[in-house]
Amino acid sequence: MLKLVFLCAFLGVCFAAPQYYTRPEQVAAILRLDSDSYPDGSYNYNYETQNGIAAQEQGQPKPVGNDAPVVVQGTYQYTSPDGTPVQVNYVADENGFRPVGNVISPGVQRTAEQAARNAAVVNPYNPYNPYRNY
Repeated sequence: MLKLVFLCAFLGVCFAAPQYYTRPEQVAAILRLDSDSYPDGSYNYNYETQNGIAAQEQGQPKPVGNDAPVVVQGTYQYTSPDGTPVQVNYVADENGFRPVGNVISPGVQRTAEQAARNAAVVNPYNPYNPYRNY
């Protein structure tokens, strides 16, 4: 009887496994790849693959006070599964990551711009002091 229970449990586990098959994705050949980095901290790269994916980016340090954040500008593009070509241009600097593209809705774009304006006003130090000096 115990063997029958184990056999039924084993068959239940086997048949409960997902029964789907995916076709293996072909590896896309890299058609172009360039990458450079420099002693001052700046860099650039770009690549393009056989399946239509492409990207390029360049970054360079920008002295701001005691910090030197890297200012990055770039773009990437690909074709979505429904056949729509997607291209996104972006800038990332002390004001945050700001993408612009044909797949980013205007509402999201306005929200990102408003957040960037608000971030410039926010004081990074907490002004709350429960122990006031009188």
